[in-house]
Amino acid sequence: MVVTKGFTLIEMIAAMVLASIVMSAIGLMARGSMMNLVYTNSIIDMNKDAEYAQRSFMMHVNGCSSFTNGSLTTAQLSFTNYLNSAEYIYQISASDSTIKCSRTVSGNTVTGILLSGVINGKFVYKDNRNQTLLSPTDATIVGVELTFDLVRGENKQSYTTYVNYDKNQLEL
Repeated sequence: MVVTKGFTLIEMIAAMVLASIVMSAIGLMARGSMMNLVYTNSIIDMNKDAEYAQRSFMMHVNGCSSFTNGSLTTAQLSFTNYLNSAEYIYQISASDSTIKCSRTVSGNTVTGILLSGVINGKFVYKDNRNQTLLSPTDATIVGVELTFDLVRGENKQSYTTYVNYDKNQLEL
């Protein structure tokens, strides 16, 4: 009786094929998990950036005492703040894909980029019936809507913020 130890060539080849299939599947699952993690982090970063811009926009417009007639377009919003009479100008720039905000107080102007990676951004002015104003003026504006798409890499998200402000907020 002959006792042999070890594997035959056929058994070795079968084991190697099976191991390569299992390892490929594990590699694909790991890659899919990592890509999902990257995508999720990208969306979280976009949401944080958009939330900061939206909160700043809401805070500033809520402090509006009057809009600047003649400078209200879909790409620009200008108004005066009731607290310190600061003039705010929001601009959506398609050329460099940004939303810029500048504040002028007592002749000193500070300008900064509020958000970058913005496409299809616009301001929409609403009247007291929530209808879009084609020719907005300080007397007719009741609310302002900011709409934009934010792009990070291959990911794109849409955001909309509406501020319905009260001109008489401090007059009790």
